[in-house]
Amino acid sequence: MSEAIEAFSPIFALPFELLAKIFVLGVGSHSDSELDSYRLQDTYRVLHVCSHWRNVAIQTRQLWTGPLTVSVSLGRRSEAKERAYAEALQGLLARSEPLPISICLRNFRSSSSFVEPNVHIMRALAETSSRWRSLRIRETVPESFIKTLAESGPFSCLEELDLRRVSRHAQLVKLAFALSFSSALRLRKLTIDLECRVPMPWALLSEVHIFATSQHYGNILGVLAQCANLLKASIVLSALSEPPPFRPTDTSLNHLESLSLTFVGESEKFFMPFLVRLSAPALESLSLACETLEDAIWDNLSFTNFQTRSPNITNLDISGNSSPIPSSSLISALTHSPLLTHLRVNDCSINDTFLRALTLREEAGSPPLVPWLYSLSLTGLADVGICISEDVLKRMIESRWGYSDSDALMSDARSGRCLQKVVLGGESAIHGSFRFSEDFMNAMKNLQGSTGPPSSIEFVEEILLR
Repeated sequence: MSEAIEAFSPIFALPFELLAKIFVLGVGSHSDSELDSYRLQDTYRVLHVCSHWRNVAIQTRQLWTGPLTVSVSLGRRSEAKERAYAEALQGLLARSEPLPISICLRNFRSSSSFVEPNVHIMRALAETSSRWRSLRIRETVPESFIKTLAESGPFSCLEELDLRRVSRHAQLVKLAFALSFSSALRLRKLTIDLECRVPMPWALLSEVHIFATSQHYGNILGVLAQCANLLKASIVLSALSEPPPFRPTDTSLNHLESLSLTFVGESEKFFMPFLVRLSAPALESLSLACETLEDAIWDNLSFTNFQTRSPNITNLDISGNSSPIPSSSLISALTHSPLLTHLRVNDCSINDTFLRALTLREEAGSPPLVPWLYSLSLTGLADVGICISEDVLKRMIESRWGYSDSDALMSDARSGRCLQKVVLGGESAIHGSFRFSEDFMNAMKNLQGSTGPPSSIEFVEEILLR
């Protein structure tokens, strides 16, 4: 009865814990682009409703320490409004003491030119730099900001850093040397453009996201080699021009568990040479995305050798741009991934040969391909009816479909009938979309219902009907 009464109580009479949770959820409900202005307004607004709300808000540290996006310049607003914004920001930061905070900085530009950051805003931020847990800079920045940032340390609480857009102009390269995060001993996650040469505690990092042009291709493995404790890495390489001469070195990342490689434009030619030089014995998840993955790019022997050095891959994601990867290459990749449980092939112009290789057969003597396959995603299937047929696709899925009962699943694993999640998508970057036939869709629905209640099975059909 007391719970019912409490549920219908006026909001000013709600328990402290519930009211605090409402405040936190309400203030954090805006989109990231709106977060800076609304966060300040909403946080201070609850202070002026009544003394009870004020006491709750002041004592709710999470209200003052949530992620904060700060506009370093307010554009054409008056000096008085900028000062008011800076004072409100300073008050919010003061109430968050002594806890770590997450900061995202934006609005360094107006139209096509830089604007100088507001002095009062930058001063308020600089005073809290020792408490930054996370720092993200979402835009290219002026020289003055690099100088201010260099003078703001130490960054003793910093765990996550995003400097992807800091050095997009040549004049910033020399200035970047004035800035160093080498003393940020808690830093574990870094996003960076290799044009930015700011010193980092590479050996401490567990996760890196690297953006680079082909000019810096020779530096990528060298940077990774310094990351002795790396668990997760993603690299996006775009073509600019031919890289300067460099001596490739073999790199071993003994703890790396997840690797994502994206090669844009003509940078695809560096795809296989990169893998040839890399050894990752603990690798479990591999994601490869290229605009072109043709015969000239994909080398079976090189990829097989990489798989031999990384024998524990359970998650493989290959994404092309309607690239005609030979079915023999895909089949070879799966043959050398016996532990694979999750497979995603996106927009790679697969054909019936590939689907038949995945289809389980009754005859004994030949071990099934990827017998532990649990989740299969085939997207970009705009060639249905041309390179692949619905009947072959349906037969393959039916042959591998597993059971919701865990004991039955384990006993059937040897036969390869472990599949419990399928994602089908028909949109291709080049060929557009298509419609699956009604018969195929009904067959998939019947298959999903054949294993009983889907309490432990997630079967998803991403079918584009336009």
